[in-house]
Amino acid sequence: MLKPVRGKEAIVYIAAPSRRTMQDRFHEFAEHTRQAGFAPIQTFAAGPYEDFEGGPVGREDTIQFFTFGLQRLAPGGTRVYGASEGVYKEVWDRLDWDPEKRIRVFPQFDPLWGENHEKWSKVLGDPFRELRGSHTLAVLVANRAGGKTHWIEELMKHFANKLARVKTFTTRGPRDENDKKYYHHVTKEQFEAAKKSCRFLESVHKYGDYYGSSLDEIKRVLKTKNAICAMTPSGAQALYECRLEINVVFINLIPASEAVLLKNMRQRGIVDSAKQKVILDDAKNFILADTHKHIPHTRIVLDRSEADRQKVFDAIVPLLK
Repeated sequence: MLKPVRGKEAIVYIAAPSRRTMQDRFHEFAEHTRQAGFAPIQTFAAGPYEDFEGGPVGREDTIQFFTFGLQRLAPGGTRVYGASEGVYKEVWDRLDWDPEKRIRVFPQFDPLWGENHEKWSKVLGDPFRELRGSHTLAVLVANRAGGKTHWIEELMKHFANKLARVKTFTTRGPRDENDKKYYHHVTKEQFEAAKKSCRFLESVHKYGDYYGSSLDEIKRVLKTKNAICAMTPSGAQALYECRLEINVVFINLIPASEAVLLKNMRQRGIVDSAKQKVILDDAKNFILADTHKHIPHTRIVLDRSEADRQKVFDAIVPLLK
């Protein structure tokens, strides 16, 4: 599951607009692709503008050549770095013949993404809506002992037919059999090899163990059901950058007070005062409104009262319809 990509599966096609400002940055897209562990097919290198689109081949035949030629020679997928007519035709083509929908999208590289996405979606349809599919991922963001596991358990009890867990990878050994519902337990060597091959959206080292979230795992689960998982704020940020590839909502669970968080810790058997202090001090780093204001999210303040259940269910149930 975490094996590095090798062989022809490492070959990916880069889809980027032909406008000059984007051509001049192609080396940047290629390097970004290499850092992710893939080998890029460099379209502008294979077919310089002056020879193809701006030369005797012409625009339409250039698009046809790259779409039905080079892109189909890239089994590892297509990486989108900008919005344009040609790019959207390439994405629609891949969606038509690739059942795995191996497409990554990086709008942050294109300063004109917003206006061109709106323009070409009206003309050609929005290929990224098709890419995302019909299922949604709910991401619970909360610090340790903040209630993530409890509320995922409660939701799974009631909506197991509509909701699936997304597992996190960790080097920590399983606490019990129930723990295996939440984690893929791997060795440190396996984890480090996967991290080196850029297989994680995020990875953190906390309390002596490593934890990592995989976009491939998220997409695998979303093929068949709505899904739920827990993430750190940095994980939420990484996933927010994938919002064109998956439907995702963020829910920030916040203990109403230190007293509430301490009760949660004691209930989980965390009674060492030094450990409690570390968790209390870390709590402020899990408030998205303070640390990641740009991420749209629902804020739920929990006080261990009966009202907590209604708050959490009200946030999740509309996603399951």
